[in-house]
Amino acid sequence: MTARVEVVHSLPGRVRLRIARKRRDAAYLRRLADQLAGLEGITAVRVNPDVGSILITHDFGANWEPIRRFLCQQELLEISSPRYAPSLGEATNAGFRVLDRRLRHATGGALDARSALFVTFLALTVQQILRGEILGPATTLLFQGLSFLKDSR
Repeated sequence: MTARVEVVHSLPGRVRLRIARKRRDAAYLRRLADQLAGLEGITAVRVNPDVGSILITHDFGANWEPIRRFLCQQELLEISSPRYAPSLGEATNAGFRVLDRRLRHATGGALDARSALFVTFLALTVQQILRGEILGPATTLLFQGLSFLKDSR
């Protein structure tokens, strides 16, 4: 019986697969793990029946094609393409846009994320000045805060 599998992530020497339809089917996942463990180049196979995932560590480097080919030849799995995972920069920008939108909404447009960051850096600048740290931390914080105002135009 063919089960559709999702590639959760793939790193050199390691791939995690999720079989949503086989969630909580420990017997199926164990049989599959045993078959995979017999494949040359596989160093370990761990299953998590609660989520229907299989973690495979291997000696194939970044190319886990032998595993995919084995599973498809055995008609055990039908591999789906991996989900797109945004980069850290993309995720941060998206989070910043959400924060900006929520701040504007909550304050009736009086405050946005850049202005809030400016105020935060200004407060940190004042704190550093009060501590007597004027040349290093205070000026750096002030210039960072001013950069947010400049970029918002």
